[in-house]
Amino acid sequence: TENRSVYRASVQCVEGGGCTPQKVKVKTESVDFETCAQLTQLGMLRDCLGRGFQLHFQQNQLIRDIFELGEPPADSSFQRRTKLEKRFMCSPNSAESKARAQLRQKQRNNASCR
Repeated sequence: TENRSVYRASVQCVEGGGCTPQKVKVKTESVDFETCAQLTQLGMLRDCLGRGFQLHFQQNQLIRDIFELGEPPADSSFQRRTKLEKRFMCSPNSAESKARAQLRQKQRNNASCR
């Protein structure tokens, strides 16, 4: 069914001389794709990147250059945690983990006293 819709869109584009414009919104940024070339590139990127499309659309400078989007928005600061930072966060000895455990224990004690 996906191939049929792609085929129909292609035929409409060639016969009608135009494509149905699409609007892509990622967080605060909104971009209109109107030409057949842009829509084809967008479709291929979506297929290739899958779930990572939004992140790449926001941060990947090559994709931003292809679609002439300019610099990424200032509020889209994305920072990944290192493997060591993740380990510390998930560790049973981390401060957050201890605080959660203490809070749960306190709630259990309060519930059992009632």
